[in-house]
Amino acid sequence: MSAITARNEFKLQKGAEAGRNVYTVTFPKVNGRGSMKVVLKDNVKSRYCKYKDGVSYVGNSKVGNIPLQVFQKVGLTTAQAKALKTVSSHEGNLDSVNSYDKAIFSWGFIQFAGGAGGSLGPLMVNIKKASPKVFHLMFGKYGIDVRQAGNKGIIRVMRTNGTWAEGDAGWTEIKNDKRLTAAFIRAGYHPTIIVKQIEQSAKGYAIPALKKIKVNLNVGGQQIVVNPITTIMKSEAASTSLIDLTVNQWIVKTGNYYKTAIEKVAARQGLRTLAQLKNIDERQVLMQIVTDATDPRVKKRTKSVLDSGASFSKA
Repeated sequence: MSAITARNEFKLQKGAEAGRNVYTVTFPKVNGRGSMKVVLKDNVKSRYCKYKDGVSYVGNSKVGNIPLQVFQKVGLTTAQAKALKTVSSHEGNLDSVNSYDKAIFSWGFIQFAGGAGGSLGPLMVNIKKASPKVFHLMFGKYGIDVRQAGNKGIIRVMRTNGTWAEGDAGWTEIKNDKRLTAAFIRAGYHPTIIVKQIEQSAKGYAIPALKKIKVNLNVGGQQIVVNPITTIMKSEAASTSLIDLTVNQWIVKTGNYYKTAIEKVAARQGLRTLAQLKNIDERQVLMQIVTDATDPRVKKRTKSVLDSGASFSKA
């Protein structure tokens, strides 16, 4: 069966409502028992909307249903695993897709981004390497492929005329063909792919957030280098916030938000040495980030961590 013919497993109906196209896609469940239906709507009302024909789908394959042990098996401590699960509430579910913003196509509970240099390409490479049969069943048979180029993954998608679109053109094909969009939604339920999403999120976001953020502080007229930042920001709440902001802003911007907030809190509390900074009030640091942030996403995410009940204990 050709890839173009195989796409007919995804039954597509197109309608319209209130100035939006509505795409209803029905397809077989991953476990082979019955079918599932998803409804996708374009013309997303968002300040970040770049592609009017793109969709936003929140999904139903929830990270909260995944045992903590699965997170720990990819190298996270219990506290780090809890933090990553909390962060997922700000992003999406394992089957979430967005195809309306500058990333062209994003997928999964961390919203792995397609487009040039995005994190979705490397994830696709990892899935294909670790489980080629699963990759073929979920993606390859429908004409979705990926090739490795250094530490990147270049998506390849077969067009309906049999030619291949690569890179951003490939992600655009997936955005445009709602059957291919639905293939990713379906893949968000496959146990092997769920584990690869968690593994990639740990390697690509959680570990860099906790081990690679360095801040050069000016406290009491002294320059103090804190490397990594978790030397002083040790709590579950701080870990959650660091991962959360790194997912959205990456490590440089996240470090800058923390640097400014730590310096202000340290000045109020009279902290002048690294030993004293280790006792900094971490709740006050997060509150300072909320106060200073001009980006509404940073403000909302940090406030959410403050309200989540995550522990500020340094133990």
